[in-house]
Amino acid sequence: MSTKKTVLAVGILSAQGNFEQREAARLTWLKKYSSENNDVKAWFIVGKDSCKIPPEYRVDPYSCQKWNINISVIEKLGILCSLLIEGHEATVSIMDVQTLEKITQVRISNNYSESNGYAYKNIDALLFPKNYEGWVLVEGYLKDTACTNIVWNDGGGVITYNRIYPTPDHLSSKKYSSEMYPAPSIGFIIPEMNKLREIINEEESVTNQWSLPNKLLKFYQWLYLNYDFSFVMKTDDDSVVNIPYLLKKLQEDSQFDPSQLWLWSNLRTNWQVNYLGKWMDYEYRSTNYPSFPCGAAYIFSQKIALWLTQNAEILYTYQGEDVSIGIWLSAINPNFIEDENFECDEYCMPASYNRAQLNPDKIFKVWSYFETCQSLCSCHSESGNVV
Repeated sequence: MSTKKTVLAVGILSAQGNFEQREAARLTWLKKYSSENNDVKAWFIVGKDSCKIPPEYRVDPYSCQKWNINISVIEKLGILCSLLIEGHEATVSIMDVQTLEKITQVRISNNYSESNGYAYKNIDALLFPKNYEGWVLVEGYLKDTACTNIVWNDGGGVITYNRIYPTPDHLSSKKYSSEMYPAPSIGFIIPEMNKLREIINEEESVTNQWSLPNKLLKFYQWLYLNYDFSFVMKTDDDSVVNIPYLLKKLQEDSQFDPSQLWLWSNLRTNWQVNYLGKWMDYEYRSTNYPSFPCGAAYIFSQKIALWLTQNAEILYTYQGEDVSIGIWLSAINPNFIEDENFECDEYCMPASYNRAQLNPDKIFKVWSYFETCQSLCSCHSESGNVV
């Protein structure tokens, strides 16, 4: 290990374009911890490359994948002909994954149009918003197996197929591949928009921040090779943190032994795995995550940092850095020290160690409270409300 020493090493996740957030942090809660201060060292963890695609032209705000602006319209629904049983009816529907509402459905028995091995029926044309997520659901009395050779067409990326569900249980689902032959089908076109009925989805669905766990692992590796430290704290560039209090507590409380396995934070317990939206996770094979820390701020021992560093090359990165560290550490059963004074958002109580999800102006405002009266809430309110 390096001869350079510090007590508390702070890693602050930040996007390349967040110049104002980083400057606000440097001028407020980080300004005391310059290069001359040996007890606390802080670094912004910023990706090497920025996304060259403007946010409005990306598939979603959190990825760097270009959106091919082709408007897809669902015109028909279908089912494999070879699965139909004479005299029995099957239902094919589109279900919204958030509301579980059936948007449209068709009943298919004997009277249908056949195309490429599928039996189709037309529906009223549907235009879905960007990032819309839905299930294509088949119900009815069908054959168990079918001998079919088909090719699915995604329109050059207009529609994305994610999972195949043989049963409603997510754990029985499989990642979609072109070698699978699912029972339902959808027919779509890329038409003029002014002829269509539009379904509005107010909450835009986004993908996951899969790169963040890997960024942190690389930071922990670099840190361990370059510094002799006792504790590591992870936080974000939209936060304000009471570093003096946390440092004092770490140095005076015997439970914070750098040589032991522990993590100190506000914990998320028994959180269900999401299968849609920004935090959707198809990789973790359980319905609930193990306990994991609130990503706004958590602290762990040097021994945990060493374990993460030694295993960084084989640790699988899941959909968020907070979820990932909970999954990783479940293998070594550390002591989770739960403390609700770590805040996960901008909410504040008199004993709060931090506040998160703040814009730069709010960071300056919160810091002015702290400098005036040593409170992250305000100098006048004792109610714990956000001010």
